[in-house]
Amino acid sequence: MVGQGEVENLHLKILYVGGKDKDFELLRDASAGISAAGADVDWVSDYHDALRIIHKGLHDVYIVNCHQTDRSAIELLRDVKADDHEKPFILLTEQRVDARDEAEAIQSGAADYLVKEGINSLLLEKSINYSLQQKSIQGAFKDSEKRFHFVARNTGDAFYHLRYDTMSYDYLSPAITTLTGYGADEIAKIGFSQLVKRIDLPGQKDVSKEFLIKERREGRTGQLRADYLICAKNGEWKWLRDHSFPWLDDSGELLGSTGILSDVTELKTADESLRESERQLRFLSAKLLTVQEEEKTRLAGLLHDSFGQTLIALKLGVETAIHAAKAENKSVMMETLQHLVPMVQNSMEELRKTYMMLRPTILDDFGIVAAVEWYCRELEKLNNSRHIEKCINIDEKQVPQHLKIVIFRIFQEAMQNAFKHSNAKCVRVTLRALKKKIELSVQDNGKGFDPKMATSPDSPHKGVGLASMKERASLSGGSFQIKSSKRMGTTIKVTWSLI
Repeated sequence: MVGQGEVENLHLKILYVGGKDKDFELLRDASAGISAAGADVDWVSDYHDALRIIHKGLHDVYIVNCHQTDRSAIELLRDVKADDHEKPFILLTEQRVDARDEAEAIQSGAADYLVKEGINSLLLEKSINYSLQQKSIQGAFKDSEKRFHFVARNTGDAFYHLRYDTMSYDYLSPAITTLTGYGADEIAKIGFSQLVKRIDLPGQKDVSKEFLIKERREGRTGQLRADYLICAKNGEWKWLRDHSFPWLDDSGELLGSTGILSDVTELKTADESLRESERQLRFLSAKLLTVQEEEKTRLAGLLHDSFGQTLIALKLGVETAIHAAKAENKSVMMETLQHLVPMVQNSMEELRKTYMMLRPTILDDFGIVAAVEWYCRELEKLNNSRHIEKCINIDEKQVPQHLKIVIFRIFQEAMQNAFKHSNAKCVRVTLRALKKKIELSVQDNGKGFDPKMATSPDSPHKGVGLASMKERASLSGGSFQIKSSKRMGTTIKVTWSLI
């Protein structure tokens, strides 16, 4: 069998559909001179036999006589669906057809037509060549169209043609329903721009619809990328990214744009989260320097006021005892030394508290459970009117080594917030192992606050405590949650996955 668009040096199989012997002989004689390999011409005169043979697809070309005895050639073309058939159909006429008949024949699927008078091998070969090439082009176009429609139906992106003179869509692919919940007909009625609440261009935030439309109509946008925040039919907010390109006519005049709409909601959310993290990091970095200086100042004051004064007193006491010993005044020496012992004892206790607060050795020696219980006891000693409930249901071996200091620092910060800022009378501490998770929760009955205001970078009341807890949780792979409202207390919860 010959391939589409190929005639030269290949043997053709032709089926003639008609009722006259002389027409068959005319075609057979003409086909004998086609290329080096020639052609075979089969003949069928019965309409129904012709349909049956054509459907078998055994021939390369079908030549149909326009003057059938029982049915017309146009009826045959329509019955066999010549327009969708893989092989071309050529009409054989008594005389040249007029424009209306030619248009009807082409619409019915005919590739070409031949006039009997003057038919010869060269003319027949040219007609067959042309018809095969036309069929090949049509086939390629249909394959391309099928691929396009397949992509348009199955991809998550919507394709469009937008006219600038009417700001309406010539084409809007079915995926628009997936993206917005609205069908193309609905969008044509309400207008896509009515769904848009915000437009971001690269380097520009929230430009107006009028600005973008003006830029489009004046052809200044060229290849464009814009992000649209839209309200979908179900009330969900989505970000759609528009990649569009100029749509020009043959003379180069701008007609509109053609482009693709894609759902980038997750990407935009991730971008916002990244920018928020960067703001938080800058805030923490600035606060860290301040806190470090404050801690140095506090530690310097503690060393000067407590240890410094104690050391001075010890020095004076030792000097007094030495003078008494030289004077052999044992009673004064003993009395002086006895006064020094409690001072040394108090200094040792103050020193222990200081280094335990900086880095509790109990955490390294005995683990997180012991460190949490110790810290709760210390806070209760300092705050007699406060009560701490402990619910610790975890084994030390269940806590990874790298998480112990993280858990302790978040717990420590949450407890300090509860006692210093919340004025809580009762705090409930929970540290437990869940299924493949570790959960830390600090809940107080204090005055509470507005978490949005407290964590906003622009808030004048924002402190480093909440931000540092959140950052510690995030960097260690934890999930940080805060729940608070005025006069309803505060709950801080952090969960780490052990998977």
